[in-house]
Amino acid sequence: MPFENEIFSQRVKLATTENVILRNLHSNLLHGIIPNFWNIDKGISPRYAKRIISLLPFITKITGKFDLTAQCLSYILKKNVRISSSIMNEQICEKENQSFYSANLGEYQLGVNSISGMQLNEAIPQINIVIGPLKNIEIDECLEKGPISRVLKCFYDYFIPFEFKIKTQFIF
Repeated sequence: MPFENEIFSQRVKLATTENVILRNLHSNLLHGIIPNFWNIDKGISPRYAKRIISLLPFITKITGKFDLTAQCLSYILKKNVRISSSIMNEQICEKENQSFYSANLGEYQLGVNSISGMQLNEAIPQINIVIGPLKNIEIDECLEKGPISRVLKCFYDYFIPFEFKIKTQFIF
């Protein structure tokens, strides 16, 4: 019996240790492993990366639901975020009496490499994201290579459907 008790107590200690590690996903031990697993940009500040990583397991429940997406982005940035969606009609191409493609006779497929008529209009879904008011943040942080823009790019890659055109507006 003492041998079985020792095995049981070792398993309890192992389970306790595993629980402590799993509860503390943002510990220094796992901080280097988890961002690499999710391919998080290394230029993102650890405070933003931790918040993004904490939401990634729930990505399937969040993506496409813009009210939840706004709450998540607000949680990550600690700023007010409003999201709205719209449909944008964009003229893709317009030519006059010219062939759109140089395929031989019989190789055209309507909708694949040719269109009927002289122009093509396509409805493109657009998502408008308004962040702010921003206080205590420099404008250069929101520019293309700035830390906020890196966080937003990472967030958009994971949480915004690919087919959406994204328009971001900052309010200072």
